Amino acid sequence: MGGAQLAPLLTLLKPLTVAAYTAAGFWGGETIYHLAARQAGAMPQAFAVRDRNRRLTYPELVAAADRLAAHLAGHGIRPGNRVAVWLPSRVETAVALLACSRNGYISCPSLHRNHTVGEVVALAERMRCSALIAQPGYGADADRCDVFAELASREFVRCAWRVGLTDTAPFGELPGPVLDVEASCDANQVMYLPFTSGTTGQPSTVPRRRERAALDRGADRPALHPVDRRRKAERPLHRPR
Repeated sequence: MGGAQLAPLLTLLKPLTVAAYTAAGFWGGETIYHLAARQAGAMPQAFAVRDRNRRLTYPELVAAADRLAAHLAGHGIRPGNRVAVWLPSRVETAVALLACSRNGYISCPSLHRNHTVGEVVALAERMRCSALIAQPGYGADADRCDVFAELASREFVRCAWRVGLTDTAPFGELPGPVLDVEASCDANQVMYLPFTSGTTGQPSTVPRRRERAALDRGADRPALHPVDRRRKAERPLHRPR
């Protein structure tokens, strides 16, 4: 596993549009990571995410994201690199998104249970992911095929981690080197790269530049009262389907 030159991300969002939305108050200047970190200080007992087996407070969520981000950086993952996430609805999905927000990586979580290993490998090749986070046995044919083995020889993959049982701390015992880097403050960087369903053709990517996608409203929606905005921020960032 090694490094490779990344294909550029194309987006129709222009700096003038970003400036206009920011000046109008539609968009803010904080990343999702910084919002979660601020909540951790303001509401340390509040729960941020939950899945079927676990609940994490905001401090626990931020600490898990810091651990994962340090391990990704330690394996040479750089800002702009893609991190493929093939997981069911569990807290690690939210942790991975927050870690990508922290270090300027691009989370690619649109790898679903009905995907085959071959389809996930094809999507990984398209996105040129530098890291893979996946749960063994998850997927349409994962009982017969191994996505980790399939991607082991790809030169663009620097590291791959297996997410195991849900009774342990998220990313609590990751192997390999760690590197603590300063958290990104660029709220306009592309940090979330979902794929369309592909029902009428090959799945297309939809870059999400605004890091406040989970909390911000659209520019065409009525303004939120400050209390309503705070209540919206207090809701869990991720719930199981």
